[in-house]
Amino acid sequence: MTEQINIETENFETMAVKANLSNVEREYFDKLKAELKQILGGKTFEEIEKTQDLVLARKASKKMSEILNFLKTKEVETKGLIIKDAKNPFAEAFRDGGVDAPETIDYVLNFEELADMNAKVYETRGLQKWAEEVKKAKEKLGKMSIEQLEIIKQEIKEGSIPIIMPGKKIMMETTLEQIKKLRPIFKKENEEINLAKESNYSKQLTEKLLEIGNELLLCDIPDEPYILFTDPTQKPRFLNCTVEEQKNAITYLNANRTEGNKIYAMNLPEYAAMQTMFAEMVKKRSNEENVVFSQLRPLDCGRAFWTSFISLPVSAKGLIPVANWENLYSELFFSLADAVNPYPGAGVRLAERMEI
Repeated sequence: MTEQINIETENFETMAVKANLSNVEREYFDKLKAELKQILGGKTFEEIEKTQDLVLARKASKKMSEILNFLKTKEVETKGLIIKDAKNPFAEAFRDGGVDAPETIDYVLNFEELADMNAKVYETRGLQKWAEEVKKAKEKLGKMSIEQLEIIKQEIKEGSIPIIMPGKKIMMETTLEQIKKLRPIFKKENEEINLAKESNYSKQLTEKLLEIGNELLLCDIPDEPYILFTDPTQKPRFLNCTVEEQKNAITYLNANRTEGNKIYAMNLPEYAAMQTMFAEMVKKRSNEENVVFSQLRPLDCGRAFWTSFISLPVSAKGLIPVANWENLYSELFFSLADAVNPYPGAGVRLAERMEI
């Protein structure tokens, strides 16, 4: 074993050069080497062999294997990822429900558990193909590149929630009637938790979406399953702006971003999934913390705010698809609204898409 370890140790730097590590990957590689050095405690492998310290030898061998595997694949395990002092994405919903919540939390992220939870929610809403696609992605979710993990950590740190979405092929096969089934749970003041009615689409919007077709409706969606990151606040971004101003604002945000962490305006299926999944996440977290909400409002509750889907074309009459809530917050309503004149409550939901 000593001979093998010595040979691999001598080749670490050579392998690192061949692996063409990025700056972030190099930092992680150096971190692994430092951990190995700490395990050895100044000893050489020959000294370990002479003292027959098998416990130390096993620890060193395990760390060595971790380094070798990383250099060969440039991927790391994601199970039990902890993002310390992250902005609490549930704070707003907790306080709205009469429960104290800290501004920051140590966010524990287990992608396999997240995939299971997302798949179950899709199944209960009748989107079986979505659920199957998410389940298939579990293996890939177990290992990711360092670059992916850095983006994930940053998004979670800033208060985003992750949602596992199916790839473009499955979404292309999803009809508007199926999307209607993506609806959140809610709770009115001191009442029981209920499931919102199936989403309502205005006749004019339905006609427009059928005219547009799924190809344009799903522009920029990755071919494979992906992680959607979004900030679950009650207020969408870029309020009191025209659609053109909102598009320019997103272009400005992307000026210094790479393709890997580019920001998009959320599309209609993503918005429906976000509404559904976030409410389920809040319920799950409240159960874990053993607290009871006086109320649980969906995002963009009421008529004060609504989301404009600015990735879709404006109609000849200057109208753009939007979403808001009817009947207090028991029915998500999709319709057309003015795209030219700014309105204080008409904003955009921003999202980042990371292909798995």
